[in-house]
Amino acid sequence: MRPADKVPIPAFMKIEGRIVRSLPPEASGANLRKFWLVQPWVIVTLCLLLMVALSIPGLLIDWNRGF
Repeated sequence: MRPADKVPIPAFMKIEGRIVRSLPPEASGANLRKFWLVQPWVIVTLCLLLMVALSIPGLLIDWNRGF
């Protein structure tokens, strides 16, 4: 692991102690909602099933035509 680069640190980032405290979530504007309403693997599975379901009629039509 390589050491961090020597970059000058702004003065406001050097403040420590009781003055500095983390903001509550309401003040920071952070969105705490869960991003995924449906798990990603469910979405991928549904897309694959849709692709297979749409390709089956095309395959049957090709078989009827004799390729």
